[in-house]
Amino acid sequence: MRKQKRSVHFRCNTSMVYGVEVKDLYNASVPEVDRCCCPNFLGEQFRLFVTIDLPWSDSLGDTRSSNYKEKYKMVDQEVRYLLGNTEYSWVSADGIVGSVVMDKEFVKTDGGKIGVYVDVVLTRPHWDNDYRLEESFKAAANEYMRRNETSVLGRIVQGKFKKNDYVTDQVRINTTL
Repeated sequence: MRKQKRSVHFRCNTSMVYGVEVKDLYNASVPEVDRCCCPNFLGEQFRLFVTIDLPWSDSLGDTRSSNYKEKYKMVDQEVRYLLGNTEYSWVSADGIVGSVVMDKEFVKTDGGKIGVYVDVVLTRPHWDNDYRLEESFKAAANEYMRRNETSVLGRIVQGKFKKNDYVTDQVRINTTL
């Protein structure tokens, strides 16, 4: 009677962080690794903090004021278009930007400027996605600030256009989700 190695069964682990599955760790050449087998794997979620180079206004704290509504609509479109620009954003050029959702509230930064949190889902796991996301936003924002046009890197915005300059040295990933 010959001995046979039992086959290994895998069950979807919904607590996965990076969405990779190690199939054969003891392979002679290299371990076999596959992307997540979970059909509902949406990707890695990051919380990006963005600072706008404008002084804080108390009217931004009231979500029902017209100043808040105008500013929110413009910043939301700018952030989406900057991260979605395939020419200046690495993550968009790679086609891994899943969803971009901005928080409903602006935050007063320590320097008295306007800050906002943006939740970004990247569909493909990678060990340096956080760095790539930060650098993508910085590169696109720097190019946007350099240009003098009434669009966001060639994309027309809805509503009243009022360009916002972003403080790119304060872009960071918030690790506490």
